[in-house]
Amino acid sequence: CLLWFRPEQVYNVNWAGNPNKPDDNHLDPLFRISPRLSFEAWREEVRGVSNKWKREEINAVNLLKQEILSAVSLQAGAVKEMNARLKEAYEELETFSYTISHDLKNPLASIKSYAQLLIRDKSILGSGQKMVQRIADRADQMNLMINAVLDYSKIGKITVEFAHLKMKEIIEDIIIDLQIVYQVNMPIITVDVTHDLFGDKVMLHQIFSNLISNAVKYSQHSNPSTVHINSVCKNNEVVYTISDNGLGIAAADKQSIFELFNRMDNVKNIEGSGVGLAIVKRIVDKHHGKIWVESEIDTGSTFFLALPKPVKFGF
Repeated sequence: CLLWFRPEQVYNVNWAGNPNKPDDNHLDPLFRISPRLSFEAWREEVRGVSNKWKREEINAVNLLKQEILSAVSLQAGAVKEMNARLKEAYEELETFSYTISHDLKNPLASIKSYAQLLIRDKSILGSGQKMVQRIADRADQMNLMINAVLDYSKIGKITVEFAHLKMKEIIEDIIIDLQIVYQVNMPIITVDVTHDLFGDKVMLHQIFSNLISNAVKYSQHSNPSTVHINSVCKNNEVVYTISDNGLGIAAADKQSIFELFNRMDNVKNIEGSGVGLAIVKRIVDKHHGKIWVESEIDTGSTFFLALPKPVKFGF
């Protein structure tokens, strides 16, 4: 909406008579004859008015209006077309990722099978066995990455099924699973969680499983290694933190860690696909949340996960 005002014009009105004398609204015209009783000069200052618009000025404004509407309409059409192209490209990329990943699994399975046959071949000794074992290990690593890409491509197609989730129970289940894997190497984990969340159970389990397992995995060198999980309520958000005293992340890498296949130099010797945090970021976005990290090399990391409170969704 465009409003255009002319400047105020202040002027004086001079007249004679008493301006406070009431008008006689009698129905009979004879009774409305009111002789002037005063010829005193009165002056009134008139404000809040402006000069009338001229016809050529109105035409110019209408022309400007049409030009603005035309420009806005053209821009809106361009934005709409660009969004449609982005959506199409995004869907094509997801389909491409899924198809390529799925098609790679078959030849990879063959490579792994042949490698296992060679491992059992008693005629292959010494360095030959090591090379064959390396092929099998690399096939396993490639299969892990393919599965991760498949998981990443599926996230965009899955509908979020929101539900009220008891997060303390979910986190405790994740910790029990990790204890089976790490056993004596399990760090000291403390949980101070008192806030529930509203979201997709499978997806949120995936988020916390990834963040907690990363905290455990990358704090193995610390003695003692510790992980702390906490939740607080701030304004309309529930903020979870997962802290460890592990390897840490360089300041320059704090944003890129959420990108696909991005692994930091100080963890490249530790098994991983480089897809986990990208999946986490994508799930967080689908839940209208935010995720960020604070970290220092050789000191540890704290991941912050902020999600809307259940009440914000009318729960």
